[in-house]
Amino acid sequence: ARRKMSPTVSTQSFVLADGQSVSYSTRELLEVDVTDDGIGMTKEQLSKLFGIGVQFNPNSLQSGQGSGLGLYIAKGIMEQHDGSLSAQSAGIGKGTTFTLSIPLYEISEVDESITLRDNDTADECVVPDSAGDVEAPGKAPSSSTWSSTPAPPPAPQNQQHPRHILVVDDSKMNRKLLIRLLRNHGHTCAEAEDGEKAVEKVLGTQQPFDTILLDYEMPVMNGPNACRVIRSHGCQSTIFGLTGNVMSEDIQLFKSCGADGVLAKPFKYQQLEMAWEKL
Repeated sequence: ARRKMSPTVSTQSFVLADGQSVSYSTRELLEVDVTDDGIGMTKEQLSKLFGIGVQFNPNSLQSGQGSGLGLYIAKGIMEQHDGSLSAQSAGIGKGTTFTLSIPLYEISEVDESITLRDNDTADECVVPDSAGDVEAPGKAPSSSTWSSTPAPPPAPQNQQHPRHILVVDDSKMNRKLLIRLLRNHGHTCAEAEDGEKAVEKVLGTQQPFDTILLDYEMPVMNGPNACRVIRSHGCQSTIFGLTGNVMSEDIQLFKSCGADGVLAKPFKYQQLEMAWEKL
């Protein structure tokens, strides 16, 4: 990691969750290099690397797993914070270096009236595949000022139609972030880490689920198979499949197994609302 002077001195304004506006200036950048000695990449591969859904030789390099969203999401998060993420490689067999660059903000005086909350929420992207999505964060200062008294949690935004939702994803972080978003919109949630556990939850619950959100790729039992088993037991819950591949065959498979719809990762909360409205 290294610090370097920014080519320009700029002032950035931020709007906090409670509507307050703050401004900070930046004069320096923090850069972090991560280098490996792995397979490396060609110039053509580098030019496509950060595209949505991009994978190179997924069957041989990733055992057919993943969705090609990780770097696309990471680059988007960095750009939302006025930073950047880039990659360099000397060619096949010569490894790759990823460089993360993000501005350092100067805070000359601490304003004790400013409070940031650790449960701020908005209708941002949910990013569930490579540990993350998570919700795509909004722009916020790199240093947070915390008041001695915790701020109250935001009021649920969907009190008129709260739903009981089962979130099924093999990533603990993905489940945590999605559940947080749903609860902040007034819903109650349960979770399961694979399709088999989801079936057990559905069959064993005392409170039927209004909606089940099923990830596609999971160990033990994937989303479509779990959907098929759940429907075979007469479950009438709304089921939405979640997939990062967004391929027509994946969507059709989910629907043929009984899903009411399929949402592409990453998705926004408004898209989930729209899917409900279409039922």
